[in-house]
Amino acid sequence: MAPSPTTRAASPRWPSSAPRRAPSPTKLDALGNTTAAIGKGFAIGSAALTALALYAAYTEAVGLKSIDLTSARVVIGLFLGGIMPMMIAALTMRAVGRAAFGMVQEVRRQFREIAGLMEGTAKADTDRCVEIATGAALKEMIVPGLSAVVMPPVIGFVMGKEALGGFLAGATLMGVFLALFMANAGGAWDNAKKHIEAGNLGGKGSEAHKAAVVGDTVGDPFKDTAGPSMNILIKLMSVVALVLAPSSASSGLGRGRTSFRSSNRRAGAGLPPRSTLSRNPRATRARHENGGLALRRSSPEDTAPRRQPPPPPTSPRGEQRGPTSLRRPRFHFLWSTHAPSSSIR
Repeated sequence: MAPSPTTRAASPRWPSSAPRRAPSPTKLDALGNTTAAIGKGFAIGSAALTALALYAAYTEAVGLKSIDLTSARVVIGLFLGGIMPMMIAALTMRAVGRAAFGMVQEVRRQFREIAGLMEGTAKADTDRCVEIATGAALKEMIVPGLSAVVMPPVIGFVMGKEALGGFLAGATLMGVFLALFMANAGGAWDNAKKHIEAGNLGGKGSEAHKAAVVGDTVGDPFKDTAGPSMNILIKLMSVVALVLAPSSASSGLGRGRTSFRSSNRRAGAGLPPRSTLSRNPRATRARHENGGLALRRSSPEDTAPRRQPPPPPTSPRGEQRGPTSLRRPRFHFLWSTHAPSSSIR
């Protein structure tokens, strides 16, 4: 006999018809922070691979086979590259703080000057708030953006292609690690505040909640501003270095200046660097044939036919005086009388 609908509804195999409790928005927000951190991890990995590909293209464009880590220029470039992500992160986070403070000041002004805004009978000036946010977003990014675009050409022209290679390597390494740290730490601070607000560790108003609010104030710029900017930073600097590689200087600070394209073309043809060669084409060809050992500048006398040396003098008997023949000295009276006569000519 088939079970009746009433029996089926009362069976434990079928869910009850009572309404389910919806998940709290706090838990959904925490889950969103976690998934966002995972997605940002994939984005950071993609940016790192792109930066490495651009770095490889840069080394091919400038003819850079290896980098000497004991060179002072390379070490300086590494340190400057490591500083760049830290500086950009600090600038962007301070920009967020200034924009937020300006927004707070505007909200306080509207509550103070617009009558009925606190009671809900008046309308707020939202256009002014949007203007503050967009204006700050554009103005505050001028210095970080110019720094990312200007620094690679300056390093390349002043210190050379090896230093610029070290600069890009240091910026890529520090930028990837800093982006991973910011994405995860920012989400962790935000979730910690939500966990306390849910009633744990004393709940709202406790000392733990006050500390979590301070952490979330830093965590939001971490995960939403400074962290994602690292992806753009490492790719932008690599692209700028690759674009300006043909017109940048291969070395600087008094070591001579040769374009990246010229040095790469000469290296591909098997020729020595131009800085060690003369401007005379004939001397350049001769030095290249000799392996670059002739380093002095050639002169017209070098290419003219050389005169043959005169023959050695002969004695009255017709014998040539060789280099080992013994000649009478000028002060012959000092000559020893015991010397055999056959040895004096």
